[in-house]
Amino acid sequence: MEYNNGFAREEFLQHMLEQFPSVVNTSFSREMLENIVDFGKSNYTVSKNSLYYFLKAMIPEVEPNDLIPYIDKALLTNEVLCLVEGQETTQTLGAKYNKIIKCDLEGISTVDYYENAFLLTGDDVEPELEVDLIGALYFNTEFASYNRKEVAVVNSISELLDFCKEHAIKIPEECLANDGTLKVGGDRDYFLNKDLFALGWEEELGDISVDDRLSVATEKSAETILSEKDKPVYIHYGHKEFDKNEFQEIKNKLFRNKPVGGLWASPVNAPYGWKDWSKSTGAKDFLQITEDLSFKFTLSSAARVLVISSVADVEKLPTQVCNDDNLKDLVESTEATGVKSIDFEKLKNSGYDAVELKFSNDDGLYRTMFGWDCDSIVVLNPDVVEPVLEKDVVEHLLTDAIVRSDLTIMNKVNVDVELVKE
Repeated sequence: MEYNNGFAREEFLQHMLEQFPSVVNTSFSREMLENIVDFGKSNYTVSKNSLYYFLKAMIPEVEPNDLIPYIDKALLTNEVLCLVEGQETTQTLGAKYNKIIKCDLEGISTVDYYENAFLLTGDDVEPELEVDLIGALYFNTEFASYNRKEVAVVNSISELLDFCKEHAIKIPEECLANDGTLKVGGDRDYFLNKDLFALGWEEELGDISVDDRLSVATEKSAETILSEKDKPVYIHYGHKEFDKNEFQEIKNKLFRNKPVGGLWASPVNAPYGWKDWSKSTGAKDFLQITEDLSFKFTLSSAARVLVISSVADVEKLPTQVCNDDNLKDLVESTEATGVKSIDFEKLKNSGYDAVELKFSNDDGLYRTMFGWDCDSIVVLNPDVVEPVLEKDVVEHLLTDAIVRSDLTIMNKVNVDVELVKE
């Protein structure tokens, strides 16, 4: 199968013609389908699974078996691959922990620093679920990792234990379960199977055998895919579309708890979003911002978002360090008022892709996070941004086909199989 930009276009179109012959056999419907596919290839191959989710939303009648074989596996995670019928068991599980990274660890909210640490991770493992081998198999949630270098590949618990023995790393006995699984995390409640695939949390698996956990992992992955439709949607005012090339890397600014740069937006259903604040200020520059000069987006399923809902949450965040003796007194007096100079660069380096402030949840955030003004999110990593396709964009995709199609042809399209989701 020949993949072009991550998708076997011609093979997929032929499959659709065979699968839905009464619908795709008209020139109008085929052109419409081609436009949808080409738009997806051009705009939804930045992050994993995004092309799959886009095509599944635009052509809701197709099943996973109709899509997944035609998408390059490099653009899919195991959670999506497991939806294909007949997939091998090892492909239906969660993330694969098959890489060991050597790195240095620095406390996110402390001054602790550890050199030559080893983290067990993998391509699809979320940053907060990386396992600290020297740290008694706890999740590495309190430290930012630097100078990361892959030093080993392991494909089983046996190979992991050999690596630990070679590097004089002691694995706590309580982490090795009688059923052959590995229990990690501070409460020893996250399970990896003998091949180092994630099985899930103990409370989700329940009191069942290791054999039964395989099917539970598959069901859990399917539920994750179904929940994608509930992902938050954000709206940015000031531009008509997201251009990754124009994205400015975030930088700290002393005496401010807002970074310079990044992508700023508000949840579309925010109690008090950017549009609400703009109207309440009466400032001309803000009032000129309209729906015509905006775009909506969501974040990839792998995005790591730091959510601030209260003043207590702010107190846990790292603050900027002032090395200028002439300014230290001013920094201390500023923080004494309750305003924090948050170190956003450190948050990004520790693996966070975005910071979201739920401004409406706590009145105290008005002072502590002075300058944010409303329910907001700042995206630190442009790679996690996934544009939301609006209805007018869908109509634009179909324009070429519609203007060249007779209305009688359009009426012949089988309405039982919608090619575009309203």
